[in-house]
Amino acid sequence: MTKSYDYSPYGQRLSQTIHNTDGTTTPGYYTYNAHSDVEALTGSSGTTTSTYGYTAYGQPITSQFTGADKNNATPKPDGSSQPYSSYRFNSMRWDSTSAQYDMGFRSYDPGLNQFLSRDMYNGALADMGLSTDPFTGNRYTFAAGNPVTNIELDGHMFPGGAQRGILASNPCNPTPASASSGSGPSGGGSPSNSYTCARFGLGCTGGSTNASTPAASSEIVADLCPGSPLNVCGASASWVMASIRYGRQAKVDPSLILGIAIKESSGRGQKIGYGTNEALNEFGVFMTNELGWWPRPGGASIGITNIKPEVFATVQKAFPGQFKGTQWANLAGNNALDLKVTAYYAKYIQEKFVSSAPSALTSKYTSNQIIEGIYNGGVANYTQNVLPAGRFGPIVSGYINSIAPDVAMARDVICASGSYTCTGGGA
Repeated sequence: MTKSYDYSPYGQRLSQTIHNTDGTTTPGYYTYNAHSDVEALTGSSGTTTSTYGYTAYGQPITSQFTGADKNNATPKPDGSSQPYSSYRFNSMRWDSTSAQYDMGFRSYDPGLNQFLSRDMYNGALADMGLSTDPFTGNRYTFAAGNPVTNIELDGHMFPGGAQRGILASNPCNPTPASASSGSGPSGGGSPSNSYTCARFGLGCTGGSTNASTPAASSEIVADLCPGSPLNVCGASASWVMASIRYGRQAKVDPSLILGIAIKESSGRGQKIGYGTNEALNEFGVFMTNELGWWPRPGGASIGITNIKPEVFATVQKAFPGQFKGTQWANLAGNNALDLKVTAYYAKYIQEKFVSSAPSALTSKYTSNQIIEGIYNGGVANYTQNVLPAGRFGPIVSGYINSIAPDVAMARDVICASGSYTCTGGGA
């Protein structure tokens, strides 16, 4: 059996195509849950062809396996059966003979709840840091012993670990008294929590709560957390503060803006709080502006949220006062401007499409999810395909599902920053 796969520009697996021996092909479109696990595959007509279910540590829940892989929930050591989909838990490849997952750097056995080899770095100090970090002290542990909150990225790190941002459950990030137990940020506030300085570098050495100042615009703010054994407890102040600032201005959810930045930038050689891949930006600007050519319609996508020229032109036309004298190429290397464009594009979508969305859509999707779908699929796809069908197609639906943990992580960061008051009822 021969298979090929389609991927989004940021690396997410969107679909598989089985090339049958008679020359025909069988497509399958991936649907992911909020944990990035493959939840189902659908055919070209939208009919579900297989479903999957897992425990927190990735063991198959056989009762939730249906369709083409109903009898492939457990391994076949003799290789007698080939799975319909080899990509399952954590979006990683499952070996149908050993029941192990290829996590990238290491193999993982869900039957043992741990990796099969110890984590390590070539650098002596980095390697020693794995032993001193309480999350990685046991070098075989999976997702730091918390597979519900943490998602393994490559067998080496997970969102929330020392290598990529932090979650609200991090020891150096206690829940602020000003934040309620609700799920969405919806108000203002000022950074007054004692841990804010340690977490974001705000209001302390080199930090600022004003996203327009040079100190807060620096790409990396990674101060040590006093009294914490974690080696990096800082996230990017510039991303967080710009998302809050422009989310307020545009009257859209800042968590959505930061979540889009986390999602879109993950395919550009960077993570939240780390350096921009300027080579991609410069190449895209040169090819689009100087040569007038790009392999895909609409020109290159630049900036941490992948903004195309046509999207920038739409936003600039809709809000001329906000972007007077600004050009699309200015987004390269200017993350604050990029997040501002993203916020106002979300505002444009919200005012032009979400407010008038038919009940067929609003009964299935939240306002934020409709914005996410149009952001990913484009306005033309929304008006020509989504509105008549009353639903997003499999590729855009996959994007909506896959961005959910990024928006949740953004909400944790924003709510815990002390710079935004969070209450219940988030979209």
